[in-house]
Amino acid sequence: MAALTAIDLGTDRTAIAIAAGTYHTCAILDNHKVKCWGENSYGRLGLGDTDNRGDNPGEMGNNLPYVDLGAARTAKLIRTGAAHTCAMLDDDTVKCWGYNKVGELGLGDTTIHGDNPGEMGDDLPILDFGTRRVQTIAVNNGEFSCALFDSGAITCWGWNTKGELGQGDTNNRGDNAGEMGTALLDINLGSGHTAKAITVGYFDACAILDDDSVKCWGDNTSGQLGYGDTNNRGDASGEMGDNLRTVDLGNDLTAKSMSIGYNFNCALLNTNNLKCWGDNTYGQLGYNDTATRGTLNDYMGKYLPPIAFGVVLTSTPTSTPTKSNTPTKTATSTKSSTPTKSNTLTKTSTPTNSNTLTKTGTKTNTSTSTSTSTKTVTSTKTATRTP
Repeated sequence: MAALTAIDLGTDRTAIAIAAGTYHTCAILDNHKVKCWGENSYGRLGLGDTDNRGDNPGEMGNNLPYVDLGAARTAKLIRTGAAHTCAMLDDDTVKCWGYNKVGELGLGDTTIHGDNPGEMGDDLPILDFGTRRVQTIAVNNGEFSCALFDSGAITCWGWNTKGELGQGDTNNRGDNAGEMGTALLDINLGSGHTAKAITVGYFDACAILDDDSVKCWGDNTSGQLGYGDTNNRGDASGEMGDNLRTVDLGNDLTAKSMSIGYNFNCALLNTNNLKCWGDNTYGQLGYNDTATRGTLNDYMGKYLPPIAFGVVLTSTPTSTPTKSNTPTKTATSTKSSTPTKSNTLTKTSTPTNSNTLTKTGTKTNTSTSTSTSTKTVTSTKTATRTP
């Protein structure tokens, strides 16, 4: 096999952060500017056109333009969705561009931004969060996004078909005027609770709270919220706040970080063990079977064993690995290997932009979103080590 060539980012340029969407990738370079490449339908690369980059010779390196974030603006954080991109800038403001059918750009409209000249740079508005100051943002291959503020509050905008915005309804936010700013409410996490981290999936989201417990909301088709049932949370009144239970991870177990895939979630625990739950059609939970976990009460908590790697995960490798206890499985789901979700990933809505493209917004089930409880304040991406 031939050696894998390094991506050419330009003369003497290196990357300090990277994010990959369904069909496009973006990087923050060592000069804190952003370059994106891959598929460019809907202007997700932010270059004022719809031409793909990186699929032909002569398109990378010095020939790949920087994304124009505005006069003297640079990026400290980059996040990619299925067909849109968001960046947290050096002044802690946020800009998003690309697909915008349901308000995922948070600009109070459904107009695509970034696919035509004059839509980026100073012409691209920053998102309005009122007086709240952004600590980090979370985007995945769904069509909604979330922000964690330095107060520990969380808010989300975009598509809300399953209650993924956590507002007790299924109304989209950000697709009409007057829905952002102070009108975009903080999610009710419960009395006295704030969040340390936020991660989002296609139709669900999870937060690590100030006490390192976890709460999840949105789609629960495969038990991915971890509540021992398949009921969605956040799509009706009375389901959030104190009424939203914390996920039972087991006795004295809390979360250090969370990662969300398509209909399944994983948590790195305070013991440095890993637990996963939700859909397991392809063995993605890591339990050497295809049994779904999380749809019944006796699948979570003490009944959900840590994944057996033979050693306990550590952030700093040691010369003598600590052996973990090999769990004995006590419950086996009878869920078949064919997912039961009937309305997944078939959305083919054509954007309302007058410059409409014929390419549909069909998604693939390949990405995960990872969040840690480490505050991100620099352009260096913080990642929790996993095996």
